Amino acid sequence: MSLSPLRLLPLAYVLLLLVFLDYYFKKRDEFYKEYLLYKEFKLLLKNHKAQSKAELSEEWIRNKLSSLGLSVGSIKLLESGYEVVIPEVKGALLSDLVYSIESEGISIVKLKAVDNTGNALFRVEMVLR
Repeated sequence: MSLSPLRLLPLAYVLLLLVFLDYYFKKRDEFYKEYLLYKEFKLLLKNHKAQSKAELSEEWIRNKLSSLGLSVGSIKLLESGYEVVIPEVKGALLSDLVYSIESEGISIVKLKAVDNTGNALFRVEMVLR
């Protein structure tokens, strides 16, 4: 029994169909992966909260420090920003002070905290910009 080309034709069509189906499913999976990455990016972009930067002024500094229960020693306007001196800051409040200032979008250029008493009462000097 010899195989004629007409008898092999349906087999060739089946093999060709299988190759194209395999290609189709691979491309479909790649497309869905890219689409999910795109949707995730859109969701992150939609939920992103733009950080608004507070307007740095002497009044803002006084209000921020008084909200934390701290008294201002002195505030000077320099070329590099506002130099703020706080005479007594408890050690536990120091991290809250830094966090509350930086969460408003204000950067702390210089921070010097010295405890000469040994009682965790710091004299803080910082430059804000």
